[in-house]
Amino acid sequence: MSLLKSEEVLQSPQQGAAAGLANPAVVREETSTPCGRDVGFVKGFVVQPGEKPFACAECGKSFQLKGSLVNHLRRHSKERPYKCTQCDSSFSEKFRLKRHSHIHEGERPYKCTRCDKSYSCKGDLFNHQRVHTGERPYKCTECDKSYIYKSDLTKHGRVHTGERPYTCTECGKSFTLQNKLSFHYRSHTAEHPYKCNECGKSFNRQNSLTFHYRIHTGERPYKCKDCGRSFIRKEQLVSHSLIHTGERPYKCIDCGKSFIQKSDLLDHQRVHTGERPFQCTECGKSFPVKQTLMRHQEMHGKDRPHLDGPGANSHAGSVCQPGSDMGEGLQRCMECGESFTGKEDLETHQQLHAKEWSHQCSPCGKSFRSKETLTEHQNLHSQDPWTQSRDQALETCGSW
Repeated sequence: MSLLKSEEVLQSPQQGAAAGLANPAVVREETSTPCGRDVGFVKGFVVQPGEKPFACAECGKSFQLKGSLVNHLRRHSKERPYKCTQCDSSFSEKFRLKRHSHIHEGERPYKCTRCDKSYSCKGDLFNHQRVHTGERPYKCTECDKSYIYKSDLTKHGRVHTGERPYTCTECGKSFTLQNKLSFHYRSHTAEHPYKCNECGKSFNRQNSLTFHYRIHTGERPYKCKDCGRSFIRKEQLVSHSLIHTGERPYKCIDCGKSFIQKSDLLDHQRVHTGERPFQCTECGKSFPVKQTLMRHQEMHGKDRPHLDGPGANSHAGSVCQPGSDMGEGLQRCMECGESFTGKEDLETHQQLHAKEWSHQCSPCGKSFRSKETLTEHQNLHSQDPWTQSRDQALETCGSW
């Protein structure tokens, strides 16, 4: 088969840029077949190691091969010419279609030598092997986190940039991840596709069903290495471990105060916003913190106060009753949301919270987790120590 050849001598940077060459002063030979396909050679020009003469006019990224540039340009144009005959998937590159076809064929030719996992793509096996080697090559430039997969680093980067590219068409709320949008959308459709075979309760997420099922099995796979306590969820263990480390990761952007739990930060931020979402159903008085409302309602003689407002299931020491949303007979700490299969375990756990709130204000009885917070609170009472009665002190506590 004969080739049709034409030569073009590029002598100016403008010509070089137009031809997609990062190095414009080269002799480029356009080679095409009778069908018109452009092969693309650079005549008399040897690409040196590391040199990338083909540049993208859209973003400036350059490549060693013209074919690589062509494939890259499809990312900008959204062109996906390679279509799967088995499903609706389409791809910008032929090798991606070939890799995808293994899914339909059930073929997983790439096997890990360290475990029994196998993959349809060699690259997936390569990435998986980092689980065994501990290699985490993708490092965040903003913090010290690193990842096995590049896609995980991309997702993490949105924490720093604030990018939320996935938007709900129903309410306009946006998310950092596609799967979070999918989960959220079920709140509009009321779809709960994951059903428990034991009790029939259904969930909108697979992992929610997994956590729920541990109530039936008693499985608590996440164990604290410091005290031996175990948890149903990993995030419960992470939150609990802060008690031992003293770490306070939730910081107020207004005043710099930091907190162990996110819920504590949310309560504190109402000091700055003036929000008072917890309202007494007896007298209508409202409070910024739920615990303050509970103490206030004791004045009305309420053994189990009725609570209105957001967060009505936090910051209280009680248990879920049978038939509640945590499962039949499950004991739940209303301070932190952790659940237990036995009442004795719950009571032991609640002693930790009692220690956390060991700093008590003598004028009004309100308790705090730290001495510093108590001191700041007591300054409110000292503003008018001669005229402030106990009732006024209670009112001051409610408005703090």
